[in-house]
Amino acid sequence: MESSLLRKAVPILIAAFCLVWMLSSAAPKVAAAYTITFKGTYSDDGLMTSPVNCTLWREGEEPLTFELDGEYVASVQQLPAILQIHLEYNESRTIYITEAGTYYVFVPIDSRTYYFQVLDFVGLENGYIETWLNVNGTLRLIERQTLALMNDIPFEMSWGYAYEIAIYDPDEGRAFVGSFTAKQKSTFLIGITKDLFPEEIPSSAGIYKYAQRVNSTTASFYYSDVNDNTNWVHFAIYTQGSESPIAEFNSTSEPVSWTFNDLDPSESYIGKITVSHEVLGDDYFWSFILPSTEAPISENPFSILDNIALSFPIQFRYVPVIFLVLCIFMAFSWWNLPVGVVAGYLFAALFVYLGWLPITWSWMMISGSIGFLIAIILAKERESGIL
Repeated sequence: MESSLLRKAVPILIAAFCLVWMLSSAAPKVAAAYTITFKGTYSDDGLMTSPVNCTLWREGEEPLTFELDGEYVASVQQLPAILQIHLEYNESRTIYITEAGTYYVFVPIDSRTYYFQVLDFVGLENGYIETWLNVNGTLRLIERQTLALMNDIPFEMSWGYAYEIAIYDPDEGRAFVGSFTAKQKSTFLIGITKDLFPEEIPSSAGIYKYAQRVNSTTASFYYSDVNDNTNWVHFAIYTQGSESPIAEFNSTSEPVSWTFNDLDPSESYIGKITVSHEVLGDDYFWSFILPSTEAPISENPFSILDNIALSFPIQFRYVPVIFLVLCIFMAFSWWNLPVGVVAGYLFAALFVYLGWLPITWSWMMISGSIGFLIAIILAKERESGIL
């Protein structure tokens, strides 16, 4: 009797076990949380400063707002997450959190907004642009923005500080593309080519180097290799577009530093560090931007319009200036069309000079030549009675 009941119970127990196993397999899995630690708040000079409000945007979860005063530990179910560091005047710094770990939070001193445009000839699927800063001898991540932004990519920087600019992809690695000193108001262009992320990225661990503009006339270079794999170092300074350096320095030992004190304040330069390295090879080099330190003649009075949260091909600060140029053109053209063409161009050139329009002087010269040619033709037709 008991054996008969046992034989009947065994299939039922097996069926129950299989049912439980199938239900547990079909149940949705809850992703393991990633732990992220934020430390700060620090100013860009490395000193502790007043607490700052932050918002952590988490995919599939409610945003988390907190005040950072020392240390804050958060968890997210999915990466990347986005840390927004709230500054004054509705400005903010942004760090895309791509991996768990510790992140130091910095706020700018005398904050200025700079914009970067990136031409991606490679097609990075998960690319970011980063700013790094040497803080008390350690290179720290300051901001990380996604390359998916269609318009100019904004960064908040401390006036006069030199930042390292990097392109980062979790699958490809990180490539430092140059140094940028926050001393001018403009939009800067960075190109991503296949050479930036080679198939086999040679190790440069243990190397610390920089070339930066210290002031209006001085550039400073530094190179060190803790692994002692460097045979020689060559520092050089070039004017933009030139293949011949205006100054250079060689050394067969390191660490090595070099200072050049005869730069033109109105001129931007390229700093280049070339090495012969046991791992990287001969003539391996890094390039750095040494931008002009001359500030714009005046700030665009419509900068506050950039806070409008709408998608637009250009920054909103330029829209009223463009409208004003068109109004000048139309007002003069109503009276005399050739005069209107010339007046519109002259006022546009004035706004470029003041820093209110992001147009290069090369384009201004081309458009001005065409404009004056049209004005001459129109004037001739007016004299002949055609107009």
